[in-house]
Amino acid sequence: MNAWKKVLFFIAVLLLLVSAIFVSYVQSKNSSWQRYRAELVAKGEPLTFKDVQALRSPQPATNTVAEVVTRVAEAIEKAKDRIPHGIYGLRDGPKINFFDGLYADTIELSREYLSKRLPILKELDVIESLEPGRFALDYDRPIPDIFDSYLDNLPAIRPVTRLIHLHATLHLIDGNLEAATELIPKMLKVVSPLTDEPSLVAHLIQIAVSDIAIQTLENLLRISTVDDASLKQLDKALASYISSHSVKWALWGERAIFIELCEHMKTGAGVNGVAMSAVLTLERQHGTDLLTQLIDASHDPISLCIENRSVKKKQLSLPKTHIFTGMYLPSLPRFSELHLKNLTDMYAARMAIAAERFRLVEGRLPESLDQLVPLYLAEIPIDPFDALSMKFARNESGIIIYSVAEDGVDDGGLVARDKDHKRALDCGFRLFDFDKRGLVILEGEEDK
Repeated sequence: MNAWKKVLFFIAVLLLLVSAIFVSYVQSKNSSWQRYRAELVAKGEPLTFKDVQALRSPQPATNTVAEVVTRVAEAIEKAKDRIPHGIYGLRDGPKINFFDGLYADTIELSREYLSKRLPILKELDVIESLEPGRFALDYDRPIPDIFDSYLDNLPAIRPVTRLIHLHATLHLIDGNLEAATELIPKMLKVVSPLTDEPSLVAHLIQIAVSDIAIQTLENLLRISTVDDASLKQLDKALASYISSHSVKWALWGERAIFIELCEHMKTGAGVNGVAMSAVLTLERQHGTDLLTQLIDASHDPISLCIENRSVKKKQLSLPKTHIFTGMYLPSLPRFSELHLKNLTDMYAARMAIAAERFRLVEGRLPESLDQLVPLYLAEIPIDPFDALSMKFARNESGIIIYSVAEDGVDDGGLVARDKDHKRALDCGFRLFDFDKRGLVILEGEEDK
């Protein structure tokens, strides 16, 4: 019996010793976190949504892009009816593809659908002269409710931009190229209120809409062209978007969410609460540091690309105890890649505009990007994915201006998806020779 008491006593002492060591270790990590946090605060880093809010530009009192877009979205919602199958770019309809051809039946369905909504879209004509303003995203609420705020307010942009895209497409089909051209800057203006939102979701929407704007421009130059003045206006709109679209705001917001979620999840009661508190104390600094590395590199695309690859490798070697960090952070490197791809697509679109301006003067497309500098292009942008100049390729149809994309491999300008590739291997802009441009109309309707 005495032997059993000694064993139990030894086990109790051992448990106390292990507990003391663990508590000491957790306290050490907590102290380290407090010092790390203080260092970030001393550098002026915004760690909470309140901090980020203080850095945002003043909100105009009224009459903003956000107000008009919200009003238009509400009008679309009130006028909603069943969307027939086959409307271009909407729900389960076919994609808008000027390179492979458009289906005649789908064109007529789309025209009828849009005609009922043109008076609603007309209200967007005033936004060119307005300040962006902000959508009704509320960050002054508990962290779990912030995501509801995103879901309640941001989807309003989707039906608006889709209708603008459809409107531009029908203008191109009808040969109203100048009218279609005017809608491209309007798409970018619709999402301008999202520029300084500390929300990854908001920036993903901005990227998606700007991709549609580039696609519309590529479609326009696939079938014909516009004059030099219109091309300059398009270039100005793209340049403005590039200069204002900063990934830093989204990363600031994600860091604030991560830190505040850690604090929120540490408040649980009981044994599970204590265990969760200890685990999050151990991994909080590591996750925050990974986010901070991306934020510090966000000012420069090349630095962001390099740091993003580093963070991806570090995520693969996260300690198994860092469960929350392992679940929360994997989407961020992919987000950074999408941001960089969007940026290089914008570079390629601006260089394509320069190449088209060159063609209007010389009667042919350039044989290299160097021929565009300095008359049509100040300089050739750097591709952040390989830290070299953006690429140029020639094929039987025209030219391709492209980036090597996130895999860093030059695939010769393969920017269009095909049946053998789930995604485009490179990303960029296709510009046809003028004698190969034109509208391709296919009989019937695309199969489901």
